[in-house]
Amino acid sequence: MENKFRIIQLKMVALFVGTVLGTSAFLSFILISRSSLTLRKNASNLIAANTRQIELNIDNYLESIERAASLLYSDENYYSYDPVVDELDEYENIQKKKLIEDKIRNLGLLNNYSDFGIIYSNNQFVGWISQVTQQMFLDEDLYINFEKILKSSSYKSKNNSNGSAWVFGVSGNEDRAYYVKRFNEHALIVVSFYTRELQNVFKFPEQLEGMTVRLTDEKKKIVFSSDSTEIGEIIPSNISEILDDRSNISIMNKKLLVTSNTCQNNWKVICSIPSYVVIKDNVKLQSSVIMMIIILVAMFIVIGLLAYRRVNKSAESFVDSLARQAVSDQMTGLLNKTSFQEAVENCLQDEDKRKKAVFLMIDLDNFKQVNDKLGHLVGDQAIRKFASILKNVYDGKDFYIGRLGGDEFGVFCVLDIVEESEAKDEIMPYLEEFRTIFNSSFSMEQDICGLSYSCGAVKAQKQDSRYSFIYQKADKLLYESKNTGKGKDTLLFPEV
Repeated sequence: MENKFRIIQLKMVALFVGTVLGTSAFLSFILISRSSLTLRKNASNLIAANTRQIELNIDNYLESIERAASLLYSDENYYSYDPVVDELDEYENIQKKKLIEDKIRNLGLLNNYSDFGIIYSNNQFVGWISQVTQQMFLDEDLYINFEKILKSSSYKSKNNSNGSAWVFGVSGNEDRAYYVKRFNEHALIVVSFYTRELQNVFKFPEQLEGMTVRLTDEKKKIVFSSDSTEIGEIIPSNISEILDDRSNISIMNKKLLVTSNTCQNNWKVICSIPSYVVIKDNVKLQSSVIMMIIILVAMFIVIGLLAYRRVNKSAESFVDSLARQAVSDQMTGLLNKTSFQEAVENCLQDEDKRKKAVFLMIDLDNFKQVNDKLGHLVGDQAIRKFASILKNVYDGKDFYIGRLGGDEFGVFCVLDIVEESEAKDEIMPYLEEFRTIFNSSFSMEQDICGLSYSCGAVKAQKQDSRYSFIYQKADKLLYESKNTGKGKDTLLFPEV
């Protein structure tokens, strides 16, 4: 009877242990699965935000090239020179050709272009058209080929209603991307840059180490990729099938997370990451949970709950880290272009703040010389040091500092003033202090590379209720500073 009772007890204990074991395992796996789904969903949203940031960086880079080309329209003497139509005497032709060559040279010194020139229908050109480009059409008409490219493009630049084209893989060349724009009836502007220059744009958080970032043209050819072996290839079929020509979306399945955004020139930024990379911590945790169940049932429940909490904390840490990456510029810690624009937009909507606001556009002069003469590592250090000085000088409650791309920065100041007329006197000490500190901090770069900075400062007006309005004013003042000698501040503080 006693033995029978003990057997019953053992069976009850075994049943209890089995129930606890099964219930614990089931609940633990449910919790882990739910946390994996949450993590995948949050990662998908934040990878989409990262893709959007890269798209904005590429738009900014390409816009700077379009803006440089548009400056050739700033003087009638530039586009009135036409060697195809021989209406001017030889002296006038020589003078006008020299004028436009000087303009192209000045524009080209600010950027690392591989081609920047004007090709005429008689195959003459001004500026520089590289030997590589000329060799691509050695036995063909250079003007005719680029005109075909322009006519076949569906892209319409906002800087030119007559049409322009961005194209990659011209005549099989996969090292460069070309921008072609109609200049006049007999001429085309041709600009190209090495696609490897885009590597500074393709930045992503370290937590997404397994992510592949691609830029594709309208024919789905890869213009640039974080995997350099893909450049020039058609986008992989598994990615193409998932997207199905859709854009500005984020798609998640069991194997991949894929996001796609369309740039202003109709090229696409596509980011993809294997799902297992996102949830790899959860997979490791699952194995640990199984081992703990086998070793000690009693402790399994406690450990399972602790593991669940750790998964949640890991997911929250991962999301928080990516959120910070989405708001801040990775190199400088300043606001990135999108976050800076949103902050300024919000302030401008507040009429009281708008009355006290001053917007600064700041751009380094001759920064390319720092990279060329001292190396890109010193160039990166110079950007970080410049950002640090900005943060130290413009340190205010309602001061916002952003890196708008490359060596271009923005500062939005809501000043502590009573009357709008006090704005100029209030902002001047900041401008003077910043220039003094810059000169003492960058004396070596100034001596070797001629490094300086130009600034455009504008007082916000009643009508400046949108970021784009005040940005255009400051940008115009900035270019006025550059075009009149560089290394200076150009201010616009209208009478109020």
